[in-house]
Amino acid sequence: MVKMRRHGSELEAAIYTAALELLKEDGFSALSFGKIATRANTSKSVIYRRWNTPFELIISAVQAQIISENNGRLDQLTLNGKTLEADLSQLFKRLNISLSSFGALSVGNLIGEVSQQQSEILRKMINDATKTDKNSIDKVILRAQHRGELGPGDLPETLQLLPFEWLRYHVFIGGGIDQQKINDLINLVLIPSYKNELPPK
Repeated sequence: MVKMRRHGSELEAAIYTAALELLKEDGFSALSFGKIATRANTSKSVIYRRWNTPFELIISAVQAQIISENNGRLDQLTLNGKTLEADLSQLFKRLNISLSSFGALSVGNLIGEVSQQQSEILRKMINDATKTDKNSIDKVILRAQHRGELGPGDLPETLQLLPFEWLRYHVFIGGGIDQQKINDLINLVLIPSYKNELPPK
């Protein structure tokens, strides 16, 4: 097969698509740059110039897919709720979609077979996600403070990250979560905790 000359984002998209397809079909342990290059109709040298390992490539592909399918990072979401509950619901609905696009099977394949070097890559991805999580919830809290639903101040990190860690656990380990459980998290756990920590004046 004649390899197509593609560059930039078009080539990158083809490589990402090939890598994710192979991950779903064969699992992480069977991934190789050779297989990815063949599926993407490009050369191994092109892939080697951009990524050091298949694991690093898969992490990049997953992150790019989530951003593409959701029109940007989570902390770039334009909130339009009229209440704290509505903003939280919008934020976590979007997060749930993002996590589902990652796929519980893919996560199991990745986490179950990482080496020490790959763990560093995964740790960086988690650290980046933590920063995004904090920025996202801070936007929600600031809007609630402006509306008078919450008092001034900052949430402790535990409360900032609690809903994100809870959702990731249920999606990655439990295989998914429905809207009713998200509503219960918001109304029975988060809003009472936020109001206790930042009582309205």
